[in-house]
Amino acid sequence: MRILSLYVQNVNSIRGEWNIDFRHADYAANGLFAITGPTGAGKSTLLDAICLALYGRTPRINAISPSGNEVMSRGAFECECRLVFEAGGRDYLAGWRQNRARKKSDGKLQKCDVRLLRLDPESGQWDTLASSLTAMGALVPEITGLTYEQFTRSVLLAQGSFSVFLKSKPDERAVTLEQITGTDIYSEISKRVQQRHAAESNGLNDLKAKLAYRTPLSETARADLSDRLARLERETADSNKQLATTNEALAWRRSVDRLIQTVERTTAQTERLKEQWLGTSDQRQRLHKAEHAAALVPTREKLLLIEQQQTLTRSDLSSSETKLSQLTQQSARLEEASKNAVETELKTRTARETLNQLLIQVREIDTQLFEAERQRRDRSEQLALLTARGTAQKNALTTKQENRAALLAKQDRLTQWVQQHVECRTCDEREDELAGDYRAIEQHREQCRETNRALNSEQDLAEQARQRLHVHSPRVRSLEEQIRNKQEAIASQETTRRSLLNGQSLEYWKNEVESLTERITLLTCQRSELREYFDAQKAVHDHVEQCHRTDERLLHLQERLQATRQSLGQYETHRNDLLRLCAVERLAKERETLIAEVPCPLCGSLHHPYAMTPPEADPDMKRRLSDQEALCMATLEQVRTLEHEVLQQNGRKQLLEQTRVEAQERLALLTTRAQSMFADTDAAIPADAIEQLDAALLQAQTDLSRLKERLANLDKLSQCLLNEQRAIDVVRVELDAARAQTLRLSSLVEQHEAKIELLKQTVDKLERHTKEQLARWSERVASLHVNALDATGDPKALLDQIHSLAQTYRDRNQELQGLIEKRRDLEMEIRIDADALASLEKQTQESADYLSETESKATALQSRRHALFGKRSCEQEELDARRAHEAARNQSLNARNALETHRQALSGLQAKIAQLHHEADRLCQSEDALREQWRTELTQHGFESTESWAAARMNEQDVRRQREDVDSLRSTLEAAEKQLRESQNELETQRTLNLSDRSSQELTRALQTIQAEIQEKSSQIGEIKAQLRSDDDILKEQAAIRVQVQTQEAVTERWSQLNQLIGSADGKKYRTFVQGLTFDTLIAYANDALFNLSRRYVLTRNDVDNLDLDVIDRDMAGIKRSCDNLSGGETFIISLALALGLSRMASRNVRIDSLFLDEGFGSLDEESLEKALTALSNLNQDRKLIGIISHVGRIQDRIPVRIEVQPTHSGVSSLSGPGVTKGW
Repeated sequence: MRILSLYVQNVNSIRGEWNIDFRHADYAANGLFAITGPTGAGKSTLLDAICLALYGRTPRINAISPSGNEVMSRGAFECECRLVFEAGGRDYLAGWRQNRARKKSDGKLQKCDVRLLRLDPESGQWDTLASSLTAMGALVPEITGLTYEQFTRSVLLAQGSFSVFLKSKPDERAVTLEQITGTDIYSEISKRVQQRHAAESNGLNDLKAKLAYRTPLSETARADLSDRLARLERETADSNKQLATTNEALAWRRSVDRLIQTVERTTAQTERLKEQWLGTSDQRQRLHKAEHAAALVPTREKLLLIEQQQTLTRSDLSSSETKLSQLTQQSARLEEASKNAVETELKTRTARETLNQLLIQVREIDTQLFEAERQRRDRSEQLALLTARGTAQKNALTTKQENRAALLAKQDRLTQWVQQHVECRTCDEREDELAGDYRAIEQHREQCRETNRALNSEQDLAEQARQRLHVHSPRVRSLEEQIRNKQEAIASQETTRRSLLNGQSLEYWKNEVESLTERITLLTCQRSELREYFDAQKAVHDHVEQCHRTDERLLHLQERLQATRQSLGQYETHRNDLLRLCAVERLAKERETLIAEVPCPLCGSLHHPYAMTPPEADPDMKRRLSDQEALCMATLEQVRTLEHEVLQQNGRKQLLEQTRVEAQERLALLTTRAQSMFADTDAAIPADAIEQLDAALLQAQTDLSRLKERLANLDKLSQCLLNEQRAIDVVRVELDAARAQTLRLSSLVEQHEAKIELLKQTVDKLERHTKEQLARWSERVASLHVNALDATGDPKALLDQIHSLAQTYRDRNQELQGLIEKRRDLEMEIRIDADALASLEKQTQESADYLSETESKATALQSRRHALFGKRSCEQEELDARRAHEAARNQSLNARNALETHRQALSGLQAKIAQLHHEADRLCQSEDALREQWRTELTQHGFESTESWAAARMNEQDVRRQREDVDSLRSTLEAAEKQLRESQNELETQRTLNLSDRSSQELTRALQTIQAEIQEKSSQIGEIKAQLRSDDDILKEQAAIRVQVQTQEAVTERWSQLNQLIGSADGKKYRTFVQGLTFDTLIAYANDALFNLSRRYVLTRNDVDNLDLDVIDRDMAGIKRSCDNLSGGETFIISLALALGLSRMASRNVRIDSLFLDEGFGSLDEESLEKALTALSNLNQDRKLIGIISHVGRIQDRIPVRIEVQPTHSGVSSLSGPGVTKGW
């Protein structure tokens, strides 16, 4: 990092804008330069500006915020620092700025404005990297590689902290080394190593405990179990074959018994249905006649329809002839009205054309009148506006002239006051100087107060340390008592654990738990299988019943479907006849337009019988057709529903048959498995079999709960023993820490007492220095020669009086300058207003002349229009004429339309009368033919007359219901006979198989015996497999644990060795070791610098305290001297060497090309000063830029390149030197 330039504005005594360019040729040639000037001139302010630009704080002021800014020059309203530096081969600009509100010196402080820019070498533009305090605080250390603490120890060695490291205690040096080198991480590493070692040791103990928890079977016991398992599996396979043969025979015997029962039940049902069929003979005869009578209904309805059409045709013919005579008389009246309407339309059209010619002239005059009136109105408004503006302009001009006179009088009074109060100007010139001196006095007072507070705080800390030491001693005894109590508790818990084991091993009780768990699993499986057996038995019975019901329902549906289809055919025939009759009636209006010997537009016939003789209208025709349509739709829906139900029943039948077979097969298998549980039972499976298994399961679960509770208590006790042992280890660690804390507290009390004595001496020294500064400040106040000031009064009150006098002078002087500027502006406005007033008066006269001319022109146009058209409205007259013409035209058109419509109606009515005569003749012939057909059909269907036909008719719903009953009975009878035949055939088929001569009871007992044997052997096989699986799991688990133990032992050993080397609970072991190495490095760097400063001294580490320093004095036979026994000059040389060493350590990862030393060199003699400057000059060999801040005259003679800070007046200083310019 290399500093290139610095810009400072209004920082402490450096007022105004100053820029220092460190790239000047003098700095590059010499490298070493000095910042000189008298005490208090502002030399350290330049270093404050560098820190402000980069980090927003200074070595003397920790933070600057809107609540307080002690670095801004007094009387200024802005403060800014900008630093251009090079890092990593790139140029950066860091800036810091703070303003006061409204740019007033007494305004409120605003928020600090910071920014960080980077120069783009290609474009030459500055790119913004950060514009907030947070971003700036993160980026600056990243770019420079230095935090604020590292920067103030490697680049900028500030005044007052130069020899802090040398005079600090070893513990304080440790903290400093950690901050500079980042070695605080080693404390955390030491703590983590101790914690990791404890965790790994606990993990190893846990793995060893798991390894001893369970033991596997011996090789002999495992071989015996394997042989026994193979023998039982062979015997079980033989028993399963025998079980399958017995099951097949039992199923065949039960099927034969069930078929015998079915044949007997179906035979009885068939005989009962035959008797019911013979009892319905009379009902079937009545139903047969009613169906024949229903077949004649369409012919009867056609005959009635023809009679209705004849009646309607005769009535229509009579009304048409009457209407024809009325239309003939009305035709003459309509022709006369049409002629009159045409004459009226012609007259109104002529009057409208004459009016349009006159309106053209009148509208042209109206347009000219409107334009003249608009111009007159505009000129009137303009004239009024110009008159008002002229009046306002005159009033404003008069007011400004009066204001000018008042300003001149006030200016004369302020000039006289400034000339009379010369002492106020003196206060203004020296106010900043006195304020700076007063701040220095206040700083010393504040230091005195801070030291007193530190003294009180140190006394409190010493007392607290004594009290902590007094309190901490009993804690050691308490921890020792805790260890004894916990050891007694461990002995008690061990006794309880032995009583719970009851002379057995822990593995024995775990094996008991596993045996009971396997028995519970077996009982649970048996209960589930038994429940499945009872469910399957019930399912088979339900499926058989459902199959019988499905067969009966299917036969019944098929018979109903056939009967319903026959009824649907008859209903559709009757509906079609009714539709034809309705079509005849619906086309009555079309038939009226037919003319004899003229082709029909629909069929092309020349003869139109229905047009002359239409059939007789039937008022109930539509209702009868609607009823027949509904009946057909209902019957069709019945057919679709029945077809769908037949399909569903067929599918359901197949599904039920398949499900029944599967259920029977599953029942046979479950029966075998269920009967094997009750091998000692002669009869079938007992009904309370599930309750017996539940009781056995409950007993096993109770035993298992007791064993698990015993094991839980044993595990709990083992864990408690382990926890107690760990607690003892923790308490022992706390006991060691408490003993160490007691020793530290004793040492801490001694340190606090030494600091208290040192602080008391510092307070006395500060109080004396403050009194001396206050006396010098009073003398400077008296030199102002202001009668109103009392130099012996309170400094704060005096400073406020001086500020008040200076502020009064500045306010009056500023007011005077403002009045002069305001008077000049006012005179310029007066001249501009006078010119504007003359222009307004000229415009007003021109507008008045034009208004008079416009009014004369409008009067002439009004006279001309009145003579031509009066006051009438053109639009209204034109509207009235148009409405009269349109009314006459509409009346003429309506008359012509009415006449044409009347003529068409007369022609149509004549044609209709001719058609009605023809239709009447045709209907008479059709009626005769239908009557003959009716008599023929009555005879064919066995009816003697129309009355006998009517007596045989029945309601259609009754016919349908009785037909369904008869068909249902016939279908049921046929289905029963079919089922009987199928059952008899199946029974004969099964008897031919003859699988066994034994009965069902004998086969069941044999099956139960075999199942019991299989169940017993399966139980033994399950127990053996469970034991083998458990042993396999134990072997796998122990093999894995042994591998983990070996791995964990290696890891634990490694962490144990590391813990012995660097591990500790407080992190001190490793931290102390690393700090010793760091301190050795620092001593090496410091000795390199000290060799160039003075070859007399060599730094070395103290033999007692690793972080304490001794000095080997070669001029005194190489004896070791304590750093506390050095003179002032020796202290400065050693401190400078340590500071350079610290700077080198802090910047090991960053190249530092700039170094500033802010420390007085006055304590050195001529030879030591020469050596120090020579050593600093040697650093320039690495092209470093080194600045020394000092007021010593010998440095000014020794270093030719200087930046001089010289006070001018009122506490303000100016800068001069190479690269120094005023302004940016």
